[in-house]
Amino acid sequence: MKRMDKLVKLRTVVEQLKAHGIERFAGEQIARRSEKGRNPWNKVVVYGLGHVATSDVALHQLALAFLLHDILRKANPKTWDELLCYDPAFDESDRRLLQQAECRVMERPDEFEGHESEPILYYMPHCEGPVYDMVLRRRWNLLALGDTAILGNSFRAYHDVWNGSGCKPTHPNKPTEVLRIAPYTTEIDIPDPNHLVVGAFNNTSLMTFPILRLKPAKAELGLG
Repeated sequence: MKRMDKLVKLRTVVEQLKAHGIERFAGEQIARRSEKGRNPWNKVVVYGLGHVATSDVALHQLALAFLLHDILRKANPKTWDELLCYDPAFDESDRRLLQQAECRVMERPDEFEGHESEPILYYMPHCEGPVYDMVLRRRWNLLALGDTAILGNSFRAYHDVWNGSGCKPTHPNKPTEVLRIAPYTTEIDIPDPNHLVVGAFNNTSLMTFPILRLKPAKAELGLG
């Protein structure tokens, strides 16, 4: 499929996701954050999309990222203009497609994060556990975590799997920080439009880290 055809399909999938209820879901979460007096997320950072130029799953995941970014821009005029994307697997075709879609392709994962407590929504579709750990370590203080949201693999599911029988405590892919923070995380499953393409959105939840839940465990977690 040519790149222009891909862009047309991308816009079509965005509209399909709106019809499925994703737009309403995201709007509700932003409104709840505002009601609690928290600053709105002003950047959407996307990790782990894979080959968007050739994968239908990746294209659908990119469409969700576009929809989230558009909703945030409507809610907060200070939102960063571009969708920020990073994946070391991107090839030239992926980069060209993302740039034509007006995304900023980052050269390193923390390129545009700015201040550590900046409110950021991370979209990390089906990333490996250590990638979630990388993000959490960069945000590992009370205020920064309070201004962090992660849309990706369920932390609750990680907690259940890694605390089950048969898991090696020193496995190299064990998501250590995810497991530490999971009991203090608020997690909401997103509406699952898997009928659009199987495998794009399964096991996907929105994780936030309310300060009121983190405060009692501040010393235990070693939060600044």
